[in-house]
Amino acid sequence: NAGDPLSAPTANYQYERPFLNLPIPTRIGYTFSAWRDLALQRDVFESTIVYFYNNRDLDAQWAPVILTVSFAQVDMPIPDAHVIFDAPYRHLPVPTKPGQDFLGWFDDPTAGDLVTQQTIVTTATDHSLYAHWEPKTIAVFFVCNLHVPSMASKTVIFGTAYADLAMVTRTGYDYAWTHNGIVIEPTTILTTPVNHPLFIKWIPMEYTVS
Repeated sequence: NAGDPLSAPTANYQYERPFLNLPIPTRIGYTFSAWRDLALQRDVFESTIVYFYNNRDLDAQWAPVILTVSFAQVDMPIPDAHVIFDAPYRHLPVPTKPGQDFLGWFDDPTAGDLVTQQTIVTTATDHSLYAHWEPKTIAVFFVCNLHVPSMASKTVIFGTAYADLAMVTRTGYDYAWTHNGIVIEPTTILTTPVNHPLFIKWIPMEYTVS
């Protein structure tokens, strides 16, 4: 009954004697629970006395195994989950990570197949699911009162350099762009996980008068 083939698929038993040496079948993802006489809906064990005197089929009864699933590649503690083999994963957590969009759970750290709540559990052992992430696209705004920068805003991928910054002119001044009091250079790596402004800092130029 869906299990691995038995070495001896038939056996002889004596009427009114116990079912001795019943075979124990195997099936991936399941544990064997009992042999069942489907005609009478009765489970048969080795201690059961043979109660029929004609040929009879016994069907193997199975229980799906309960597996432990752990969750990897996350920045937050997530308790293990327990799932049933050959049933949907059902309730999967939704983790968060600063500056990253969660793409879903996968069965491989870098590639693999997407696993959703409706995915059927086909791995017959305890296993891990891996969070896949994609860096967010962050909007950066250039704030420069009374002067017009060469661009009002730009987008930067989280975890990469700001690269080209807006240019602006003011007679007698140089300038720098700042965020939270820190000067932002084109090589500065963007680590703020949300859209944010850069404020201009004017720096008076020095002249030599002779």
